[in-house]
Amino acid sequence: MNKRSLIVTCLCLAPAATAQLGIKFTNGGPVDQYVDVPYHVTLLPQTGFTIEAWITYDGTTLGTGYRWPCIARQNVNPNAESFVFRVDAANTQSRLIKLAVRTTSGFQEASYPFVTGEFAKWTHVAGTFDGDYIKIYINGVERGSYQYPTRTAMRNSGGVLRIGNGDLSAVGAENWNGEMDEVRLWPYARTAAEITSTMNQALSNMPGEVSTWNLDFGPSDSSGGNDGTNVGNPVYQVNSLQLTAVASTCTAYGTATASCSGQIPAIGVNGTANIGNSAFAINGIRGGRSSGAVFVLLGLASLSPPITVGTAQVFVDPTISLLVPGMVAYDRYSRLPLGIPNNAGLPGLSIFAQMAFGQAGCVIQPYATDAIEIKFTK
Repeated sequence: MNKRSLIVTCLCLAPAATAQLGIKFTNGGPVDQYVDVPYHVTLLPQTGFTIEAWITYDGTTLGTGYRWPCIARQNVNPNAESFVFRVDAANTQSRLIKLAVRTTSGFQEASYPFVTGEFAKWTHVAGTFDGDYIKIYINGVERGSYQYPTRTAMRNSGGVLRIGNGDLSAVGAENWNGEMDEVRLWPYARTAAEITSTMNQALSNMPGEVSTWNLDFGPSDSSGGNDGTNVGNPVYQVNSLQLTAVASTCTAYGTATASCSGQIPAIGVNGTANIGNSAFAINGIRGGRSSGAVFVLLGLASLSPPITVGTAQVFVDPTISLLVPGMVAYDRYSRLPLGIPNNAGLPGLSIFAQMAFGQAGCVIQPYATDAIEIKFTK
């Protein structure tokens, strides 16, 4: 049986806000500047994705000619990108921010026309793809969308993920022009409420194959291990962005069981487990289909050693658990909303969760994710 071990940590709210460190790019300069993240399958999640960042942008000081300032681009070869999140300034200093995705249905995009100076101050931008929609969010509010006629999947064309730049065919043409901080990639499309719940937090060590590039004087990934490399000496500096400090309170543990397809599911959370976070949810990736069964095992204790049920190992104590039918929101992505009430008695308490899946025709019944301890905090 194929299994994997996973020990990761998620973050929750702490009371202090501190000045941030980030990165600054200049469009049209004599040298291209960027961060390159080597290809890894987690950078092209087939369960949908969210790409987000804090940015400032100056459209009045771009280089001459055609300009396409990029926040992030997956695969930087011409006409080969799997996705690109950028401003289409063209040769007229146009103000149009776009997320474009290359799918089995072609190359489609959602866009938002912004006004002059709108991004002069720190602004949170996010783009999502879930197979049905491409969406753009500005400060947590949906501002643009594209709906596919039929459900589709993102093409995996490999290549690096480039932050702050894109295609290098013309020197400086796709360099970002402004500051950037807290770039994140999630393996599913987040909702407006989910984006809002964490956009003012500095995240690291998030479980569930999330990548978080804090850009604190370097391009390391503080969650998923997809560390980047600086190219062209991008400028790291203190900025005026104020985000909330966080403290680790959640831990994933145990082993997952591979499905019949050989894919290994994983469990995670969509944000921080602080009380009052009504957008909090448990997520599973690479497990379940719309034709199969999804269950979330919830309990107040973990099992050590685990027990075996069918072909899966169960790490949540079943004597004090609930089997909650889950829902597959997108192929092999499952989400269970678990809004946390503003109850003063919750901080310091823990619950434990694990997802299990059944699939018709699969001899591995059930297969399961690893488990996670969720410890509530203020």
